[in-house]
Amino acid sequence: MNKNPKLDPPKALKHEAKGDKLASKGKVERALKEYRKSESLNPDRSEIYDKLIQTQNQAEGEWSQETFTEMMGWTMRQQELLNPTLEQVYKTLSPDYQEIQKLLQQLMVAEAEEMEQMLVKKILGYGEKSVLPTLHLLLSIKGSAKS
Repeated sequence: MNKNPKLDPPKALKHEAKGDKLASKGKVERALKEYRKSESLNPDRSEIYDKLIQTQNQAEGEWSQETFTEMMGWTMRQQELLNPTLEQVYKTLSPDYQEIQKLLQQLMVAEAEEMEQMLVKKILGYGEKSVLPTLHLLLSIKGSAKS
């Protein structure tokens, strides 16, 4: 049973098949729409990203910033599915990761207890996103202690 009620792999395959038919007829924009529906219903299937990327490349007109961002997202998601270790790499490139890292650095040198509490509160505000930068900091401290 699906944990996410919005996921529906069988329905995703139907939208993908419809997109394939539209793409074969040269109806690029309508095919993209079907492929997007398929991806939203089953984002863990790497093959749909090939179709999204190839079809978007066939679309006419100049790319907007939104199109570029969407294409990068598809490419990165496909790479993550094919090589799961890349997910961690991509997370380190996010603005949140960078901000949490700065907050952790400030926490390490903070002298006043009020400042420490304020920084801890900010870091905790990021929820699960704060785990990876915190672990990386701990591992770097561990590495420094060994050398």
